[in-house]
Amino acid sequence: MFALLTFAMALSVESPVDARPAGQARTLDAEAAPDTPAAYLALALDHSASVRSAWERWQAAEQRVAVARGLPEPTLSFGAFVQSVETRVGPQLGKVSLQQTVPWPGRLAAASDGATAEARAARMGFEAEVLAVRSRVLDRYWALWLLRANRDVHVDHLAVLDDLSTTVRARVEVGKASLADLQQVDLSRARLAEDIASMEAAEHAAMAGLRAALGLRSAELLPTPVAPPDATLPTEERALLVARVLAHPVQAQAQARVEGAEAGLRGSRAQRLPSFAVGADYIIIGPAEMPDVEDDGKDAIAVGVGLQLPIWQRRYAQGIQAAEATTRAAQADARGRADAAVAQLDTVFAEVRDQARRLRITEGTLLPQAEATYAALLGSWAVGEASVAQVLLAERDLLQLRIDSDRARVAHARAWAALDSLCGVELPRRPATAPP
Repeated sequence: MFALLTFAMALSVESPVDARPAGQARTLDAEAAPDTPAAYLALALDHSASVRSAWERWQAAEQRVAVARGLPEPTLSFGAFVQSVETRVGPQLGKVSLQQTVPWPGRLAAASDGATAEARAARMGFEAEVLAVRSRVLDRYWALWLLRANRDVHVDHLAVLDDLSTTVRARVEVGKASLADLQQVDLSRARLAEDIASMEAAEHAAMAGLRAALGLRSAELLPTPVAPPDATLPTEERALLVARVLAHPVQAQAQARVEGAEAGLRGSRAQRLPSFAVGADYIIIGPAEMPDVEDDGKDAIAVGVGLQLPIWQRRYAQGIQAAEATTRAAQADARGRADAAVAQLDTVFAEVRDQARRLRITEGTLLPQAEATYAALLGSWAVGEASVAQVLLAERDLLQLRIDSDRARVAHARAWAALDSLCGVELPRRPATAPP
């Protein structure tokens, strides 16, 4: 199968061998079904069509390097004398010629450097695609986990409302609660049940998105047992993160394209220099008409050197100007990509910090307060000191905060996936409460 080494962000790659027909549907092996984000990443690298495509483009570019280094093909020609020319040793009957063109050395070197730069750009494109697939898989894994976590929270709160409805109904029967209280509880329960039912379609859509990121066509259930980690922050300072961003395969790919454009410029300038041609002629001589002639019928061999004269200098000058413009465009593109990546780093890093803050506040302060408030109101309601409306309001606040906690945890994990992908490595982390 098309296999890569375990994805540890080091981007070392084994040679992929894929015996599967291109149109064959990919399915999961029941015994090897993934159950962790790392297993999903390995599966994606094994099945992803975009990774395979980037790999093949890299291999094609590597093969073109040898093609660019080669000399032009030699020319072998044959000729026969329609009107023979008599010589002392006999008539000239025919000629065999072999000629080899040799470009100016700088032209071949420029072509080789350009092909090498394109091969390096293709390799960087492959590594960038691996990083992009990793980011997509993690993003869709956490989206699916969030849907299921929200559904579990809703199911738990539905059970709470069921118990509350049973209790209120019993109180209505003994006259300690009104029918309006029961209807209010049942309305909240019905709305919560409808929210749970609508999550089924959303879960199927999220699983379809994860399958697309994995390169799968089958409809197996995709488990998500691993929850997002706790709030963490990078241990490295911004300067080191910027250096990692600028060393990202996307930036290296842009720089390789600059080098390829510069090699093309050198090749265009070398077009103005002459090329050489070396050759040899083998002339077939027939028998002499006069007897006893020394070297009778001896064939002749001639060697020669030619020079290609580049006299259309205006045309070559325009080619140089075009190559210069291409080089400037590649340099501007590389600079723009680097600037955009650094700006994106600041944005993603701020998102990591903000989601870590939200997660700490939600789970450390707001959620415990909501749980304490809800428990207190239940106690007050049991002794008749609080209304059902107050209990339901506290229950909704608790439900929303539990959903917010899961959302913050997933948003934090997604921001970390984006930051790792942007830096090209899995960054070291520290707990968000620890000092830098």
